[in-house]
Amino acid sequence: MRTSLVLEALQRAILLRDKVIQGVILHIRLREPIHRSSESWNLCEQNGIIRSKGKTGSCYDRATSKVVLVDTVDREYLYRHVFEGMSELRAGIRIYMNFYNHKRRYSKIGNISPIGYELTSLESAKAA
Repeated sequence: MRTSLVLEALQRAILLRDKVIQGVILHIRLREPIHRSSESWNLCEQNGIIRSKGKTGSCYDRATSKVVLVDTVDREYLYRHVFEGMSELRAGIRIYMNFYNHKRRYSKIGNISPIGYELTSLESAKAA
């Protein structure tokens, strides 16, 4: 993996959201130097993106949000299904994540889906 790929993905995400990304969390799982590069760190910092690992590469600062997501996926989907192989598991996780992001309602954000919340937030930010 190259740093340029990470930077390109970040820049595309920023453009996709019309540069309204203040407070978005970028989840980083790898301990690769590219995720700790000054270029990716600066791009996140300039655009208000919160990184799930600090500049040192420590994952403990945002570990709670990761645990909640993984625990929810485990409890609500993985433990309730039997998969024949990796391709079936991957397809199932894609289906569940689509449900999780587009259809599942959250009481803490007004009983709307995360995508619905993001779209509402974008419209509010553009109107302001």
